[in-house]
Amino acid sequence: MAVMAPIWKDTYYTSSAEYLPYEISYNSNVIFSGRAYAMPRRQIRININKVCADYLSTNIDAILEGGSSATAANAVGTFTLSSNGSTLETYTFLYCWDYSYNWTGGSASLSMPICDTYAEGMVSLSTYATSNSVTTTASTPVKTTGCANYGLYYVNARGGWDAFAIQGAVRKTDNITEFTTDKSFNNTTKEFEAERYLAEIKTAYELHTHYLTDEQSDNLAKNLLSSNKVYLHNLNDGTIKPVLITDKSVKYIQQHTNNGKMAQYTINVVESQSRLRR
Repeated sequence: MAVMAPIWKDTYYTSSAEYLPYEISYNSNVIFSGRAYAMPRRQIRININKVCADYLSTNIDAILEGGSSATAANAVGTFTLSSNGSTLETYTFLYCWDYSYNWTGGSASLSMPICDTYAEGMVSLSTYATSNSVTTTASTPVKTTGCANYGLYYVNARGGWDAFAIQGAVRKTDNITEFTTDKSFNNTTKEFEAERYLAEIKTAYELHTHYLTDEQSDNLAKNLLSSNKVYLHNLNDGTIKPVLITDKSVKYIQQHTNNGKMAQYTINVVESQSRLRR
């Protein structure tokens, strides 16, 4: 019987054999081969998902390039465990790192937006999974506000894509790293001794959110601040750039401790692509 599970979930193949040579294949290619030996008075246990995790991924490249939908070819992957040419088991894993979510292969919505209000110029993202594919669609938001200049698109813990408007203040900073070299010079001229040969420019942003409820705050911490793929949409000029969230810790008000008051948060990001000036 084929196994279907999220990639975070430890999934084992067990055998009562004392020795088992095996291979794990993906898309007809062997990605791992090895030999398993049973410890005294124990069964062989092979942790399948740990081997397969690096072969799953998700993206919305087609949407970022102006399309209305994007299918992540490797967000759902089927892997085959075999021994001596015989199939032992097949495993279908979903790119999902939400440790409280147990996908078992059925159709499911993977979107978990922080709120349902978007800035004008943004798109609303919706991600849907089936037993063999994951597709994200972009649409015009139902609820929009005109008081935001930036928005974020990010992959959440379940592997779905969501959008979040930055309705608070934004501070932009260019950090310049200078590279210099020394050379021989004539001190009767205006020649340089120390000369800059390269400047690396990294742009950082300090983003302030609007007021969030307890539930929205939890969602922000779990799904946005820990995301490994985030894009910043400049709604003034239309540019969309990949960024890294640089916050190392999250401080937010636990549920029912803020006496009903909502809170604002600061998100620090830096552009993933630096600019060089020679």
